[in-house]
Amino acid sequence: MKQFSMLRKREGSTLIVGVCIFVLGYLYYAGVLLSTNIVRDMIVRSNQLDVRNKEQDLSLRATEHQDSNIQRHLSKKSETSPSIISTTFSSTNAPTTPNRYIECKEDLEALKQEYANNSYKMKEEIEEQFEMFIGSMSATQIERQKIVINGCEGVKKPISLNAQPNYESFLNISLGRHPTIYYSSKYNVMFCEVAKVGCTQFKLALLEMENIVRDPYKLEHEDIHAAAYDSRTMLEHVNNLTKIKEVIDTYFKIMIVREPFQRLLSAYNDKLAPKKDFYHPKYTPISEYIREKFHRSNTTQKMATFENFIDFLLDQNQKGKTLDLHWDLYTRACDPCVYKYDYIARLETIEKDARYLEEKLGLNKELRQYKPITLFHGASDNSIKAQTSYEKTKIAYNMIPKYKRLKLFEMYKPDYDIFGYPYPANLLQ
Repeated sequence: MKQFSMLRKREGSTLIVGVCIFVLGYLYYAGVLLSTNIVRDMIVRSNQLDVRNKEQDLSLRATEHQDSNIQRHLSKKSETSPSIISTTFSSTNAPTTPNRYIECKEDLEALKQEYANNSYKMKEEIEEQFEMFIGSMSATQIERQKIVINGCEGVKKPISLNAQPNYESFLNISLGRHPTIYYSSKYNVMFCEVAKVGCTQFKLALLEMENIVRDPYKLEHEDIHAAAYDSRTMLEHVNNLTKIKEVIDTYFKIMIVREPFQRLLSAYNDKLAPKKDFYHPKYTPISEYIREKFHRSNTTQKMATFENFIDFLLDQNQKGKTLDLHWDLYTRACDPCVYKYDYIARLETIEKDARYLEEKLGLNKELRQYKPITLFHGASDNSIKAQTSYEKTKIAYNMIPKYKRLKLFEMYKPDYDIFGYPYPANLLQ
């Protein structure tokens, strides 16, 4: 019994110890969880406070940066405009925050007003410069008109300036030759087609003026000419003599020219010169014919050289043949001494000419697909090409014997005289 009693006491002690250990373990685990939550909350609050401090710091820096920008603008304006008072925002004399922003707002309003005044002055200057440009181009056009009149009076076979256009020839070609004229009734303008002076660009503009095609600038080169020829913009398609006279006598008439020798070289390079994998149904056979008839060497080349082309022109002129529109004389293609053109444009100055004509015709006020109608798409490029082709022209013609150059010049001399182009002395000496 005694042993049993001792065993019961020992088991009771063990149970108490176990319970104590369990309680202590639970308390320890609960304490760890509590401390962990406390630490986590402290970290979160610390991070939130850090973010808030950074945001305040960034806001303060932005304000200081804005103040420095305002100060910089004001200091610049104070140097150029004494009427604007610059306020310095320094750490020693800075006003209170509300007052500082009120003054900043007032200064910004003053700056806005000055910018508005400057913009108005700039607009006035631009308008004044444009008026000067219009006046300058008008004066240039008067000089070009005088040159045409004097040139017509000075050609070997003078054409009476009182001669009347052959209106009936537009109804019947057998009644005489007439210029190829395109026109727009909407804008009361007509122009005479001269190949290799930018006429393709003018046809594009006419197609756009008359709303014949939606986006003419997406057309291929040959399609442009076909669309213009088939459209209502070609005068020889008009079957009414009264309308023909109206267009010729009352519409604003435009003609475009370029340096004659440069135009001939451009025509040769475009239509007759040898090109790899190139064939034109009309001009390739002409080039092969010219080569066969005028070549003086036993080369296997089938296409005409530039000298062959010159020989062909001289031969055609001597026989009194009608020349292709790409190398015909201006005086025969457009009859400038009979058809009194209101504006003579030059490819060498086509960018300025186009700008003047767009203003004259009111094209800059008419929008197509949110852009103004332009007479010469990429006019500045054409101007550059015309200016830089001088050296190429010189090299090409210097390969031609001098006596042929002189004959060619005599053939095209009326174009030089009537339109006032300087004689190509470097090619004639």
